[in-house]
Amino acid sequence: MSLGPYCPPTNAVSAAKASLGGNMIRLLLLVLVTAAGFGCEATMTSTDKELFFQAVREGDIQTVQSMLGRAPSLVHISNERGLTPLMVAVSSMERKPQVVQILVQAGADVNAQTDDRITALHMMVDVDGPTETGDVPSQLARVLVHAGANVEQRNRWGHTPLMSAVVGGTHHELQALINVGANVNNLFPSRTYPTFNSGRTTLMAAVGDPTKVKLLLQAGASVSATDAHGQTALEYARQCLTEANEECSDAHETEPDRCDEAKTRILAELEDMGCDPDAPINEAGLTARRVLDACSQESLDAVSDFDYVSQLRQSIHLIEEAMRCGSRENKGDSHRK
Repeated sequence: MSLGPYCPPTNAVSAAKASLGGNMIRLLLLVLVTAAGFGCEATMTSTDKELFFQAVREGDIQTVQSMLGRAPSLVHISNERGLTPLMVAVSSMERKPQVVQILVQAGADVNAQTDDRITALHMMVDVDGPTETGDVPSQLARVLVHAGANVEQRNRWGHTPLMSAVVGGTHHELQALINVGANVNNLFPSRTYPTFNSGRTTLMAAVGDPTKVKLLLQAGASVSATDAHGQTALEYARQCLTEANEECSDAHETEPDRCDEAKTRILAELEDMGCDPDAPINEAGLTARRVLDACSQESLDAVSDFDYVSQLRQSIHLIEEAMRCGSRENKGDSHRK
């Protein structure tokens, strides 16, 4: 879920100008608020809001604290996309748990929703950048849940935050939600996205990613539960493997033909335009034909390196092992009785 994170300036000069300019504007704003307010909250302008969202997005702790000190209601505003400062704070590439904590302590609604019923817990999932791994996801989840965030809130597509993490989040984000007690045995609704998860269990949605499968199993995901189609996770995983093997076989058989057809068509179009595909196009003697050959080979290599089948087999192995362990435990309980 990429949510339009802050894009840094493209060179060192513009970066320096942006940094100096931003800091000067923020300083002037704080001075004006202080002078005009005399202990009362000043009337907010669109510039105030923009600066506050920028500070939140960039993880500028000092500015966030200062602006909230003079205008506490900033914590309740929303931007043109309907996002609250808390939502922006947890989904920014430069997100910091300290900023999230400040917003929560200032009274941010941890269960506020967008029009798609997405909450801050949903938005802490699938964030590009260095904070999508490591300790940050767990710190964010703990702060939000401790403040009363509903870990089982469903969005427009019927996803809880954990289900969103299974579908598109990192392993660390999934573990973070498991750690705060999220249910690992929910069913996806009949109308959901992606559509192939319709009616499936959360464990089924992880099939193909062995690490996520393992995390869910360790957290108590049921291997015996059936989905809306009457399948268990093992049956579904085996079905996926069969389909993947067929698709891979077809891909290996048809991809060379597709590449050859595309090359022939492009070369014909070049000749129709009066271009010689064997004429050098640079000083190194590279030709259009050689470029096409290289592109075709790259496409074929991508098919050869396709490892989804391997990921499915590992997922199946983990589910089978969990079933064996469950069977042994049941036998042990029976003997003790």
